[in-house]
Amino acid sequence: MFEDSRTLEVLRLSNCKLSAIDPGTFANLPVLRYLNLGNNAISRLNKDMWAGPFLYFLFLNDNCIQNIGGDEWENISRLKYLDLHSNLLKNVSSQTWHGLRNLEVLELSNTSIAHVPPNTFTNLLYLRRLNLRSNELESLNPNVFGSNHPHDIDVGIVKIHCSVTPDCVGCLKQKRRAGFMSPKIPSLTGQLSWHSLGLC
Repeated sequence: MFEDSRTLEVLRLSNCKLSAIDPGTFANLPVLRYLNLGNNAISRLNKDMWAGPFLYFLFLNDNCIQNIGGDEWENISRLKYLDLHSNLLKNVSSQTWHGLRNLEVLELSNTSIAHVPPNTFTNLLYLRRLNLRSNELESLNPNVFGSNHPHDIDVGIVKIHCSVTPDCVGCLKQKRRAGFMSPKIPSLTGQLSWHSLGLC
């Protein structure tokens, strides 16, 4: 497939009722930059699905993906945008994103994620937007990011457990004055309810 399309840069295969992608399907697309596989019935991923190293945008939203081990991304380490919203993901960890060192945007809204372990996103050094809205999260520990905080985090309404430092207090007060935080935020100690805000 795609034998005569070696210069193809954009490929949209959404709403095609795909349930699986055979290894090597995109092997003849060495300069593919944008791949949309959204709104299908794909349940499993593997590293041999993808094309060459220039894939920057990958849409896998609205599929049936339940588990990601991490080696799925081995051949697309330059990826900058990954959309996994509206899948059946339940568990994530730092291994889940292994190899995605250049990722900037990660969409994980409307999945079944109920817990995010510490350091889950630590290796995503360039991550600037993370969407975790409409999951089953009840709380989120800031240690999931290590020292690399994205500029834009959307978690809906959850409780964030943290030890608030004087620097963070000043930052949070400034964000509240700027309108980035709900006026219903409780005192800046213990548990904070954050709603779509950038961290320090």
